[in-house]
Amino acid sequence: MTELARAYLRPRVRQDLVDGGREVIEEVIEILTVAVLTPSAADGVGFETAFHAKLRQRLVDRIRASLKDRVIEQEAVDPETGIAKEPPDWNQLSPEDNAIIADTIAQLPHLQRKAFQLHRLGFRYTSSNPNESIAVMLGKTPKTVQDWVEKAERQILQILGSNK
Repeated sequence: MTELARAYLRPRVRQDLVDGGREVIEEVIEILTVAVLTPSAADGVGFETAFHAKLRQRLVDRIRASLKDRVIEQEAVDPETGIAKEPPDWNQLSPEDNAIIADTIAQLPHLQRKAFQLHRLGFRYTSSNPNESIAVMLGKTPKTVQDWVEKAERQILQILGSNK
């Protein structure tokens, strides 16, 4: 039963989550196991009657909880106008869009790819805590890291826009 659940959950979990979403999958498996082994659990009946729907529901719950715990990125400001730029909403992407993004990210040079991935995980360009600063982690200036991330975002948005 747990292997069936893992096989169902793996392609549905977001790869930009910490550890590729494996922790989220294991949390859902634990919820499933407890529900099935506890006769009075409300989810037990749900898993019995609508296994995949209940798995999907619990997966969404765990992903939302995981995203809620992320560090909120500081607002980027357009240097020419001084207006705060609204960042793309990476949480509203389809599996196809995520696959396109994964391909695009894979083509970036190593440090640029790492900077973009850390940014999506909620790390800041610079921070008073060196363990939370992309610039410190990569040994680059915050401006360089920001330029890399913004370039990758523009590239991704351009590709996603041409596929719509």
